[in-house]
Amino acid sequence: MGVTTFFWMTEKKISIYLGLLAATLIAKMLAFAVSQGSGFVGGPIFPSLFIGGTAGVIVHQVIPSVPLGLAFTCLLAAVPGALAPAPFSMVLMAAFLTQVGALQTAPILIAVVTAFLAMEGVKYLLASRKQARAAAPKPAAPA
Repeated sequence: MGVTTFFWMTEKKISIYLGLLAATLIAKMLAFAVSQGSGFVGGPIFPSLFIGGTAGVIVHQVIPSVPLGLAFTCLLAAVPGALAPAPFSMVLMAAFLTQVGALQTAPILIAVVTAFLAMEGVKYLLASRKQARAAAPKPAAPA
């Protein structure tokens, strides 16, 4: 499949295009999870950029009223922004990569800050649950 096939499929709104995007997204997420879980060399930023960008295109295909540029740039920045401890650098990176204007940067900022705070909340809940399990008294062994 070349670039011309890609553009032809997007213009014709072929349903196989959406399925192919979803399959690519799921495969990349699984490969990313396996590589991070098994200790392969590499960081989380570039795979998460791909995952976010692909998810943005899927959002636009499923909900056509959401502009492609908005969905793509917001998810392009929000997914790695949730993983990286520097959310504002992800906003700037997405703004400079896609060359959006100053007014279009506000939704990107909102998406990244929301994703970052959601992940921090999940981390806090997991840490407090782990701490509560460690502090819970152990049941006595039956005699």
